[in-house]
Amino acid sequence: MVRWGIALLFIALAPSKAWGAGDGKGFVGIEGGFAAPTNTSTVFTFGVQGMYRNSPRMGLGAFLITYAEGLRTSTNAGQATVDSSTILWGGEIDYFGFDSLLGFRGGLRLGFMSANTSISASNSTDSVQITDSRSPLFLMPVLAYDYKINRFSLGAEASYFLGFGSGSPSGFLFVITPKFWF
Repeated sequence: MVRWGIALLFIALAPSKAWGAGDGKGFVGIEGGFAAPTNTSTVFTFGVQGMYRNSPRMGLGAFLITYAEGLRTSTNAGQATVDSSTILWGGEIDYFGFDSLLGFRGGLRLGFMSANTSISASNSTDSVQITDSRSPLFLMPVLAYDYKINRFSLGAEASYFLGFGSGSPSGFLFVITPKFWF
């Protein structure tokens, strides 16, 4: 088992001289789309990412994705507010070796999730505020497609993030990703 792990690591990290025409060794890009966390509504998400392909089939990268949502209500008796924000950040490894499906890649992201929630309620005499902050690990499989146009590409990514720990959010992400290849 250890031999297979060492062999896979060597293949992933070994530099390659066999790049295809027009292939860049890496990219930087932005992400914008929708997150559908479990037990909440669909929200807009935004992020950045970067990747370096150290072989024709493997790449290592980093990313940051954020989304937030809020709910406010007021009545004659008082008002209530619920705000939630989540930041996902970490590293990823991608596989670009789908020979018959050019432009597709599959990957796995691993990182930290900063999930913050604030609940407040008040009326004319009393006020209550509750806050919760968590930073658990998460795992996210990713399937992506990039349509290259010279040194740029327009792509889409679908993924599912799974937070580890009690009460950690999980959910689907679908984003559009314009990228610059270098």
